[in-house]
Amino acid sequence: YNCTASGNYSNASNYATTASGNYSHAEGVNTISSGYATHAEGNATIARGIGSHSEGKKTFAYGDYSHAEGYNTYSSGKGSHSGGGN
Repeated sequence: YNCTASGNYSNASNYATTASGNYSHAEGVNTISSGYATHAEGNATIARGIGSHSEGKKTFAYGDYSHAEGYNTYSSGKGSHSGGGN
């Protein structure tokens, strides 16, 4: 419901998700996947940057190849990883 997939081979599913990068995937609630081959899943997660992945709740992966998981985590450097809570 209320999902938008605008990148080539992108996929947006569940509720209010946006997948705008080529090969991007957004699922869950209020997730945004906007870089090439990015993946955002969960609740209020954002993945931006080539190959970045964000999962959980309120997680943000902004660097290329970065990964944020858990609750309220943030990764912004290239190849960075954050997990856990806060």
